[in-house]
Amino acid sequence: NKYNISRSEQDDFAILSFQRAQNASKSGVLSSEITPVIIKKGKKEVVIDKDEGCLKFDANKLRKLRPAFDRKSGSVTAGNASQLSDGAACIIVVSEAMLRKYNLSPLVKIMGYADAAQKPVEFTTTPSIAIPKALSQAGLSMKDLNDRDYFEINEAFSVVAVANAKLLGIPIERLNIY
Repeated sequence: NKYNISRSEQDDFAILSFQRAQNASKSGVLSSEITPVIIKKGKKEVVIDKDEGCLKFDANKLRKLRPAFDRKSGSVTAGNASQLSDGAACIIVVSEAMLRKYNLSPLVKIMGYADAAQKPVEFTTTPSIAIPKALSQAGLSMKDLNDRDYFEINEAFSVVAVANAKLLGIPIERLNIY
């Protein structure tokens, strides 16, 4: 591969990511951000109020999985790619006028945003284009960031997070921390 990211590196990051998710779930650090959902399972109602996928993780099994796409030399597996699960997220964005009108307290201020595109085969490194663009809109660069700044990069495949961390110089301890 173009960036020399090994299967072992991908598995290592996937394991770290699962461990971070498990720790976040067990500590309850994100509990206030999860809305419980009640589902029917047979005749019983069951409350879903945590990410169950990360709790069933087994690092030993992950390293033994076969490649998903190229069976001989591939490095992406079901273990270092995202699991099949349902989830949802919501963010409400309002203007300053609406903040005042409804007496709301902002949690964050969006200072910049960006999108980027490349050839489909190069999708893994597209965040390395979008992130600097978004920072530029905010009047910042990667050099302006410090140890209080964190990054969340879609982790459908662990290679995406690993590749963009390398390309942008993002320390792994500041990437996808939950």
